[in-house]
Amino acid sequence: MKNNKLNKNLGDEPVKLEFKDVIAMIIAAFEVLFPIALVFAGIMGLAFFILLKFWIKE
Repeated sequence: MKNNKLNKNLGDEPVKLEFKDVIAMIIAAFEVLFPIALVFAGIMGLAFFILLKFWIKE
């Protein structure tokens, strides 16, 4: 709590997010989540392939 008071006394302004900052955060989240989504889609595709090829036979 003392740090907050010291920061306000020094005249620090609150951080303002600009458009470029928001875009950078969206890109960073995309870089983290996209490979996870690809791995999940690959696993699901493999599972469907195995089910259709070997388990469900016509």
